[in-house]
Amino acid sequence: MEQFHEMAFLLFILLTHYALFLFSYHPHDIAYFEAAVRIYHGKVFANVSGFSLEQYRECARKLDKEDLVGIIELNISCPNVHGGGMSFGTDIESAVSVLKEVKSVCTKPVYVKCTPQCKDIVKMAKALEENGADGLVLLNTFLGMRFDIRTGKPILDNLTGGVSGKGIYPIVLETIYKVYKEVNIPIVGCGGVSCASDVVEMMSAGASAVEIGTENLINPYACKEIIDDLGLLLDELKIDNISSIIGRSHNV
Repeated sequence: MEQFHEMAFLLFILLTHYALFLFSYHPHDIAYFEAAVRIYHGKVFANVSGFSLEQYRECARKLDKEDLVGIIELNISCPNVHGGGMSFGTDIESAVSVLKEVKSVCTKPVYVKCTPQCKDIVKMAKALEENGADGLVLLNTFLGMRFDIRTGKPILDNLTGGVSGKGIYPIVLETIYKVYKEVNIPIVGCGGVSCASDVVEMMSAGASAVEIGTENLINPYACKEIIDDLGLLLDELKIDNISSIIGRSHNV
């Protein structure tokens, strides 16, 4: 159990945002990044976003030099301000262009975080793999709206916002399941994970690891509790090696 617990902790540290740190990095965030380095000495995913190819490339170039960073996570859900405002991640050509820009300046693995807003997530995943993505992160938030019942106006100034949490979990599972069958690079699953059994399900669908986001806002100890419960659950299920469950649903 002790060996598993250490492995699981590393799994969540190295292959998720949320065990300790997530860096959605912009050039003005360097002071925040340097402060984090002083108190944490493991490896993290560094989430890179931008509104132009130049911003993506510059952010990735700087982060690639940081010892703290183990993997660059490329967030392609941002609007392309030079391309009419459409999200980079909704168009395969735009997504590939961002990936190529980032890969040209990175020596570290680059995982692409895909948006569910693209028309064909399987085609997107295959195109990203063919153009050098080292892994995929499925999925980013869904678009949603809420309205003020007194005035009828949208509640959010931006009109739409990201929908996350338990409600999207079954949709994310289905996406991971169908993409896993078509690619040969690792998939990190995210969206609605809130307990140890969710982790087992998501890995069974094809995820090599998971990210936990919204649940941390509800319970700041979510990751620790899920890691502890995961060890107990695997013992109960008589699973000795957590890696053995990756994609097992495709073989039953």
